[in-house]
Amino acid sequence: MKHRAGYQITVPTGALGELIDAVHELAVGPPAPTWRTGNVTYLGRPCVRDRPVPATDRCGHAVAAIALTQRNCPTVDVVFAITEAVAYAEFLCRSGHDAKSPDLVRLRGLVSTTAAALTARGIPATADPIADR
Repeated sequence: MKHRAGYQITVPTGALGELIDAVHELAVGPPAPTWRTGNVTYLGRPCVRDRPVPATDRCGHAVAAIALTQRNCPTVDVVFAITEAVAYAEFLCRSGHDAKSPDLVRLRGLVSTTAAALTARGIPATADPIADR
């Protein structure tokens, strides 16, 4: 599976549990417009499904992985990992770089709301784009 776009949220190592909880909580939030075809706007709430933890990760030890699915199609993968210095979540979009892609829009929204929610709880969180994979 090739991921083409992604973001990473980084938090202190001790906040890994809060990061995982925040992603789960916000990923299945209230239904919102997620994509549009012509004059029809589809509403939906993604499902969170566990995924196998990757055997290797770019720079940390992967500890958990989930897939956000919409209409039974996986759209965004999230890999949670930890190093000695930080914990992070990589949000990887399956559908590419098209700025209007519903998957990429959903990914960016989840990243920004997760980082904001963690910061509001007093957990320093940074969100940054990651290189193509």
